Formats: sequence, structure tokens, C-alpha cells
Amino acid sequence: MNKKELQSALASSHLHPNKRLGQHFLINDDIAGRIASLDGIGNGVKILEIGPGFGALTAHLIAKGARVAAVEIDAGLCHFLESRYGGSIEIHHADFLKIQLPDDFSVCVSNLPYYCASEILFKLAERYSVPLVYAMVQKEMASRLEALPGSWQYGAMTVSLRLYFDITRLFDIPPKSFYPEPDVYSSFLKLERKHDVPDATIVGAFHKVVKSAFWGRRKPIASALARSPHCPLGKDAAHAICVEAGIDSSARGEELDFDAYLRLARLVAENIK
Repeated sequence: MNKKELQSALASSHLHPNKRLGQHFLINDDIAGRIASLDGIGNGVKILEIGPGFGALTAHLIAKGARVAAVEIDAGLCHFLESRYGGSIEIHHADFLKIQLPDDFSVCVSNLPYYCASEILFKLAERYSVPLVYAMVQKEMASRLEALPGSWQYGAMTVSLRLYFDITRLFDIPPKSFYPEPDVYSSFLKLERKHDVPDATIVGAFHKVVKSAFWGRRKPIASALARSPHCPLGKDAAHAICVEAGIDSSARGEELDFDAYLRLARLVAENIK
């Protein structure tokens, strides 16, 4: 679907891009085709598409023979998709953050709204087991997700999503590929679910440790763990755990890599039973 086709669809459907919902519709057919040709997408594959819009990507997924379940918050777009694709896809008129679908998808593909992209990714991580997620996000967010310890982009979201996924930026997309044009570049990510996610107790401790470390940003990790409202450790216990984990207790949270956080989480889980 190119820009003229999209504008025609908007006019015939009496619709307008909704700024509140962060709607920027893909109008680059080459990009849509490139996405539909990625690994894991093919005949018979059950795909969750979040925010299909006017179906620029949906059409390519259908052409690949995929079984698409589309979640769209906009009622007008749902009517358009129903009229255009009928029984070829399963349409859910809903806010993805407020529903729970059967957990039986092989792939998720989404042009994520900038305003709630992180919330959607965390729901996919924590409430679903879909092994492969392809997501279009703001380029700045992609930089945060692939940031290295010590960089200014490195933060709680960086560390927390790495508990669930290996994340790779596949390519960047210029604003002109969307209508209306956003003010920023977008990036297309591949998130592959890890097979070694620890049990729920350690996951819970991991999130407490990460929240504590970045709640106390610029503070030594032992001090952050001891004083944080998220992690019930005293000063002595926090220092001892850092020592046992092989971490300098004066290091700052933004300097620690993922493995350091996982070591801390395992020890914190043992201490707060």
C-alpha cells in the first residue's frame, strides 16, 4: 500500500490518523515485503499482528500463507480490515494491553505505537511464550535496547528485556516510509526468546534488583540495594551479596552487565525467601 492508496482508503473509510493512538501507517511496500520474508514467517505459521492499521503488512503475511490474528484498537480500522480481508484473518477489536489471547503463536509482528512500545514488549515477554517477535520501534528505543553497560542509553529496560530475549536490530526505516511521517527514524528489531529463562522466584528477584539499581542511578550498587524500596536488603547483606557475586560494591548499576545482574538476582532470591 503506497501513500496514494492509503489516502484513498482513509477517505473512503472516513478515517483520519489518530494522534492519540500514535498512528503512523506503513506505506513502503518494499519494507512490508522484506518483513514478510523474514525467518519464521511462512505457510501455516500462526502469527500475532499487533496494530495492523490498514493491513500493509497483513496483505504480505496472507500472501505467504500465514494464519494471522490481528489485534487492532481502532474500530474504524477493524471495519476496514474486515471488508478488505474478510475471513482470511482473525480480527480482534481490542487494546492488546487489556486482553489475553491464547498463547499459541509462533511469531509476533508489530509496528509498535511509540507511546506504549515498552509495555507491549514486556507483556509479550511475561504473559506469552511466543518464541520470535519482530517489532518496529522508535530508533532511540532500539538504541536503548542494544545499549552496552556504561553508555547513557543503558537502563532498566535494556537489562530487563534481555532476561527474556536476544535482541538484534535488523534495519532502520526513514520517516518517509510512513503516513503521516513521524518526526524520527524507526528501527526494526528481531527478539528471539531465550531458552534458559530462570524460574519465577529468580525472575522476581531479578526485577527487584534491576529496579533497585536504576532507582539509585549513579549510586554504588550496594548502597542502591540496601536503600531501595524495591529490594528488602540491609546494608551488610547488600555488601555481602555483591562480594559473593564477584561485583565491586562501589560499581554503579549502569556499569553492570546482564550476567552480573543475574548473579545478584540468584543470591537475592536466596536471601529474601
